[in-house]
Amino acid sequence: MNLLRLHIIAVLFAPLLHAQAPPADPIMSKLFPPEFIAANAELISLSESQQEKLRGALDQAKGRFEEFGPRLKEAAEALGKAIEEKGADHAAVMAQFEKVQDCEREMKRAQFGLMMELRGILNEEQRTWLTELKAKQAGQARERIERVKAAAAKLHEADSLLGEALKLIETSEK
Repeated sequence: MNLLRLHIIAVLFAPLLHAQAPPADPIMSKLFPPEFIAANAELISLSESQQEKLRGALDQAKGRFEEFGPRLKEAAEALGKAIEEKGADHAAVMAQFEKVQDCEREMKRAQFGLMMELRGILNEEQRTWLTELKAKQAGQARERIERVKAAAAKLHEADSLLGEALKLIETSEK
């Protein structure tokens, strides 16, 4: 039973042997999500005035974002229905797909706009601190990926050795 468990673990983690850390995003590395700024507000010495501006920007954005969920859901459901129709009209399905894409594009534009607005509230020193903190966290994530890959490699090697041992036992019993 333990051999089977080890084999299953090795098979599940084998893809991690080839996992790569995602490349640095040249755009997102310069922008900061609201929750990242809020989590590090004390560290970057966010002033009361800046906190008020952030809250105002977030409150204003909240209303816009609440509109996107139902619109996207409705457009996606309509696309699903259009695809399921017997003899679905290709042009009609593609037109509905464009509606889903338009809604997603609006949502991404609003998210990007919010992060640009938040970036504008921060001073240069705060942006530098957050950029460095982001880089540090990304480095820690890469280190964790490497540790998992090393552990997966060891599991894979152990699984191979156990497989060979089982074959030897089976042939010696015959």
